[in-house]
Amino acid sequence: MTARRCAGSSTNMITYRKARPEEFEAMASFANMVFNHKGDPIQFHRDLTKVYGPGADRRFAADMHTLAVDDALGIRAMIGALPNVMHTQAGDLGVRYIGTVSVHPQARGEGHMKAILPAVLKEAREQGADIALLGGQRQRYGYFGFVPSGTVWTMTVIPANVRHALGGVRAEDVAWRRVERADREGAHAAAQLHAKGRIRFDRPEDRFVEICESYAKELWLAERGGDVQGYVVTDRAKGEWLEVAAVDADALDAMVKSWFSRHGVGTLQITFPDWQAEDRLHVARYAEDVSMAPGACACILDPRRVARTLLAAKAGYAPVEDGALAFDVEGFEPFRLTVEGGAVGTASCGVGECMKLSAFEMSMLLCCPYPYEGRPEVPKTWFPLPVWAQGPDTF
Repeated sequence: MTARRCAGSSTNMITYRKARPEEFEAMASFANMVFNHKGDPIQFHRDLTKVYGPGADRRFAADMHTLAVDDALGIRAMIGALPNVMHTQAGDLGVRYIGTVSVHPQARGEGHMKAILPAVLKEAREQGADIALLGGQRQRYGYFGFVPSGTVWTMTVIPANVRHALGGVRAEDVAWRRVERADREGAHAAAQLHAKGRIRFDRPEDRFVEICESYAKELWLAERGGDVQGYVVTDRAKGEWLEVAAVDADALDAMVKSWFSRHGVGTLQITFPDWQAEDRLHVARYAEDVSMAPGACACILDPRRVARTLLAAKAGYAPVEDGALAFDVEGFEPFRLTVEGGAVGTASCGVGECMKLSAFEMSMLLCCPYPYEGRPEVPKTWFPLPVWAQGPDTF
């Protein structure tokens, strides 16, 4: 806990501290006020119930928020850091998703984010987190070490694609149903499919639907003859699939085709993470348009663990060439990263043989999904790494 005089004030004291459980409603109300003031109609207690809803764990919610509190005016700024675990076939990584970054309109320019966000990242690193993620403007958060991250593919499918490319696909017997929070059977089926993903975040089955409904989304399950074919997380207009899982490529085609007839949409945009390689390559055969863009901003808190784990995970769905690199990253112990016959390893090494990089430069190298000026010469297939979280897991 720290305190200092607020810029421009001779009387009020600002305290930077963890939130308290009894401030739960005040935090949500403060965030609503700040975002609504900027024109965002969000209501956090309604649209992000996994953190701010009536059934949320108030002690957990308080512990993940850091506040700037004016001794006379109350909360002036707030940041949340939602903990989660990224599971991969090569091991697990600790993640903090930064969200609800809020500054009172009358407190902007007083330096509250400069005080809070570095402290939040320092605490995350001390607690063993490997990656921090957030959604926001690149330049604003670049000052704190965040870089563009996540190779996210968007496929745009239109009725003509369905009519011609999927004309012979049998889809009339695909039944869709929205999975509500009380639908335990539907939640179980979706959670089972989700658990098979190459890279995934924790989603407890008893909260699976609630998590998928974050930010006004819906969870739908596709079945055929009583057998589950897949699920999607969609916006309420039904024109976007923010997440899709299918039992196989034939089921995915039938899901796409039947969605058009079920909901009458004119366009369907399907988002795929890079690691969902087979599905995205399959849909790319007939999609009208295919685009790639970063999906978030990331700050790598443990370069060695992230490089080893996610390069090994990437080798599970894409070719990764043999090679070796040694890194001396500012603030971290030097290490060597190797790939031999598809096996990824790391080892400590001497400073003299290393590529010297700042922590920001290392995050750029590991995460940025497009070429940029000054990028070091490295094996072409190694980076970017799959550093991203799908929509329901964001904050």
